[in-house]
Parts: sequence; structure tokens; C-alpha cells
Amino acid sequence: LEQLAQSTEGAEGRSLSHLRALLPPSLREALGYHTEGAGGAVLDGRSDGLSAAALLVIEIGALMEQGERVAAPALMALFHRIEQRFTGQPTLLVIDEAWLVLGHPLFREKLRGWLKTLRKLNVAVVLATQSLADVVDSPICQTLLESCPTRILLPNAEARSAHLAPLYEKHLGLSEAQRQLLASAEPKRHYLHLCRERSKLFELDLGPVQLALLGASDRASIAQQRQLHAEYGRSWPARWLQLRGLTQAARRYAQLCEAAAMPLVERSIEGAAERRSIEGGDERCGDEGCGDEREAATTALAAGDAKRPALQGALSEWIS
Repeated sequence: LEQLAQSTEGAEGRSLSHLRALLPPSLREALGYHTEGAGGAVLDGRSDGLSAAALLVIEIGALMEQGERVAAPALMALFHRIEQRFTGQPTLLVIDEAWLVLGHPLFREKLRGWLKTLRKLNVAVVLATQSLADVVDSPICQTLLESCPTRILLPNAEARSAHLAPLYEKHLGLSEAQRQLLASAEPKRHYLHLCRERSKLFELDLGPVQLALLGASDRASIAQQRQLHAEYGRSWPARWLQLRGLTQAARRYAQLCEAAAMPLVERSIEGAAERRSIEGGDERCGDEGCGDEREAATTALAAGDAKRPALQGALSEWIS
């Protein structure tokens, strides 16, 4: 490994193929599967392609179908890269379709360790699965129940049935009244929040804009959104909202995107000019009259783009 590092500049030449070429023939054969064919397609890259952005999504469904000779080393590499992001900053680790994770020995044991240790690194772990049996039948069921005191249950008309009621009662501690509440709740609208001894049925009351942006999860919608993103860049939600018949919301989103992209000095001068126009009728200030505003804008620029995140954050506030 030291020889590989010294013989290359940067990560471009540091792949398994390059490492294999430096090994003696007796060891070179051991890496054959991981540099050729299906194994090479997944493992023999010059970079892992993982983004350093605040939001990182990793789809592992296809990887898990590759077999253990590919999935195991790939998962270990992913675990290493994910754990590098745990620096003490508040982090949310969301594991969707948890049944897939709970059914894989390597991933299951890693999850057990995460549940026991990540709290001290300021990381919260969120598991989502469609069936209570996925948790109950898991070898780490006790760890899951002890480490996840906060639970959100979806409505289930069978919550009081003979085969499910014991699971809700024994493993989640639901009373008869809570099981009745869960059985009578409206799907895709109501949710039962449990936290230790407390429970609360709440309603996720999303408006048309929120539903258009958060509720469009079918493959056709996702494909169309990706096409709009490729064509319109960061302003694609405005076009998407327009296609969904939300013209006013689309216009507002486009305005916020335009404002967020505007240079700070230009925004400050335009804002000052707009305030002067409102306060003094249609009067427009000349270069001399706008001196104070220009000085304020220059001062703001000298202080850095501290205001830019707040303006860009308006996009999120407006959606919520």
C-alpha cells in the first residue's frame, strides 16, 4: 500500500487494479474476482463517488443482490466512509426498508453497534420498516427496542387481531385503548407517536405544495423530476409546481431562487431603492442620494456572505 501511494499522485491511480499490478503473482490471483467482472464493476473504482454534501443518500438494494463476495467488501467500505462523517455535528442516520438490513448478518451487527455507540457522537438513528414482525423476529430485537424509545406507528386495521395484538402488547407495550386507536386510525393521514409512557395520535396535515414536493414518490414522478432538474437546474421545483397546477407557488419559488442567486451588493442596493421608493412615492434616488445605501451594501459585502444562507433558507421556510 505504501508503494502504491508513493507511485501515484492523488487517488486517480489508487484502484484495486493498480494495487494488484504491484503484488507478486501468488497474491495477484486473490484479487482477480474483485477487479474483473461483476466484482470489478462495483469495487475496482478510482473513487467511490460519495458526495461531501450535507445530505447523502445511498441506495443499496441492487448491491445486496450481487452476492456476498461483492456486497460484503462494498458494505465495509461504505460503513467506513459513513462513519467518517460522524464528527460530533448533529447527524440523522435514516435507514429505510430496515427489513433488508435486519436480514443481512454483516449489516445487522453494524447496526447493533451503531445503536449502542452513535448517541455519544451526536448521531440519531432512524429505522423505517413496513412490518412489526421484521423487528420482532430479528436477532437484535432487544437492542432495537431498548435503543429506540421513540416510535411512530402507522394505522393498522389488524392491530387488534389475534395474531398481531400480542406483538403490539408484548413488544411495544400497547394497551387495548392504544391498539383500538391504531386500528381505527385513517391510513396515510394519522400516525401514533409513542415515547416511553406517553402516546399521541397526530395528523400530518400537508397542503397542496407540500404534497406536490414530498408526496410524489412514484417512479414516473421521480423520472420527470430528474428530467426537469437536468433541464432547469436548481429552479426545477418551480417548473414542477407549475405542471401540478400550482402557478402561484411556482412563481414564488422562482422569485426566491432568483433572489438567492443575486449578488449581495445588488440585493442590498435594490432593497434600499425599493424602500426609498415606497417611503417617498415614485422618487428615485440618484448616485449621490443612494450613497448611504451603497455604503451599507459595501459594508455588508465586506462582512462576508453571512446573509446568503438566511435568504436561501427562505426556500425551506416557504415550503414548510
